[in-house]
Amino acid sequence: SEVVRIAEFGPGDYICFQGDPRSPLVLVISGQLRTSTLSEDGRENPGRVINPGQSGGEPPILDDSTSRRNIVAAKTSTVVLFSRSHAGQVLNEPDVSRAKPRAGHSA
Repeated sequence: SEVVRIAEFGPGDYICFQGDPRSPLVLVISGQLRTSTLSEDGRENPGRVINPGQSGGEPPILDDSTSRRNIVAAKTSTVVLFSRSHAGQVLNEPDVSRAKPRAGHSA
């Protein structure tokens, strides 16, 4: 599989879905993304906004679980998508691990 890919998404395009076991690490170059979760009764619960220079999708990669949130483009966005295996290797590097926010401070 591809290690890194740059892609453009239009407003309303989903980048990953809650429950996806292969969700990527997403870095926003331009535009804006938003996260959400679906409740058991199918309601969408808004999450956070991801702006240029910010990333999303780290927690499920770090603990090898499925994606906890949907990530969707709020407006036309250019993003870098890191494959899960490559992102896991990078996020577990000692220098990166020391720089990660402490529990409760990340999204």
